[in-house]
Amino acid sequence: MQGTDVEDRKPHRNFVDVMISMLNQPMNPYDKDETYIIKRKNIQAILLDMIAALFETSAVATIWAFSEILRHPRVMVALQHELETVVGRNRLVEESDLSKLTYLDMVVKESLRLHPVAPFLVPHESMEDIVINGYFIQKKSRIS
Repeated sequence: MQGTDVEDRKPHRNFVDVMISMLNQPMNPYDKDETYIIKRKNIQAILLDMIAALFETSAVATIWAFSEILRHPRVMVALQHELETVVGRNRLVEESDLSKLTYLDMVVKESLRLHPVAPFLVPHESMEDIVINGYFIQKKSRIS
């Protein structure tokens, strides 16, 4: 395969370049026997997993956001009002509208806070009842 020798390659421009640079290299660089070599099928599998994860997490985040909106009709009415005011009924939302859709932004962020697609942080819980900035947080409440 052309361009697979280290000397032939240019600096990595993106993730696919990095993956291609690993082609026919040992998975463990310290493995003198080169027992496990990264093959084309390995790279295809990794890329497919990443693409599938991208679609799945986006779909799950959207489903959670809509389920929260449906559970809170007042939020849905406020969102509808904001969309009608900013965008109107006769056109689609455009990227230039996003900075004006502040309530929508807050709803999306709250949905992601409640239902993170990839929870990187270990969940915490309050050890005792406490009031912070006027908000009461009950003992054993989940804090993200």
